[in-house]
Order: sequence, then C-alpha cells, then structure tokens
Amino acid sequence: MELKVHIEHDPRFRGTAIYLYGSDKDGEFVIEPINLVVRHYQVGEALDSPTFIFSGHDGELFLQSLAEALVRIGFKPNELKALEGEKSAINYHLEDMRKIVFNKPNP
Repeated sequence: MELKVHIEHDPRFRGTAIYLYGSDKDGEFVIEPINLVVRHYQVGEALDSPTFIFSGHDGELFLQSLAEALVRIGFKPNELKALEGEKSAINYHLEDMRKIVFNKPNP
C-alpha cells in the first residue's frame, strides 16, 4: 500500500485542507472526510478509543507521509530549525577560516 498526504491553504474557510490518498492492490483510493468531533472529558476519565486507529504498517505510512507533507509546506520541528542555524553558523566560520588560512582578502 502507498499512502500520501497533501496539505494546502484553503481560502474557502481561511484554514488548512489535508487530503489523504494513495493506492493499494485494488487501485487508487482517497480517504473520505473525517468529522473530528470535540468532546470534553474529566482528567483521569478513561477514553473510549483513540482519535485515529491504523492497522498493521498503515500508521507508519501515514506518519511518514504526514511528516513529508509538513516539511514540503515549511513546517519543521524546532530542533531541526536549531540544527539548521548551527550548520549555517559553522559554514560561515569555515569560510572565515579559509580566508585566514589561504590569505584571501575580505570582499
């Protein structure tokens, strides 16, 4: 089975639209809209069932597709953003060191 996630801004309701679709041995498919109903509960109350249930490997496929779709539209975990900042600082530092070592004048 292949599962894909597509995320886009939806101006119809000034929000975000998420589509789940893919293919399996029977052909192409799309996941029908899910009505996410909010129910309040008391802390400590046993919950009837999880919001999403996946069988077998489907949960991993969904999470991987969701992560890839989020990155495509610019969402990144804060830890990844911090690492990218560190990498950028290291690159600048290395460039400065190259200029010093190879006696290149600053532009």
